[in-house]
Amino acid sequence: MAGTTAGLTVAAAYDWSDDASGLFVIGAIMVMIGTLAVTSAVSLLATVVKRKGK
Repeated sequence: MAGTTAGLTVAAAYDWSDDASGLFVIGAIMVMIGTLAVTSAVSLLATVVKRKGK
């Protein structure tokens, strides 16, 4: 979960770092929060489905 979040955040920040306004930092933070939230939700859902399948 942390690897996916870190990878996407670093890639977005690197790609957007040439923005002169500096707002790429806000975008990278939003990518980090969104990726962390979605990967957490998918992990939780997968755990619940796996436990109910036993």
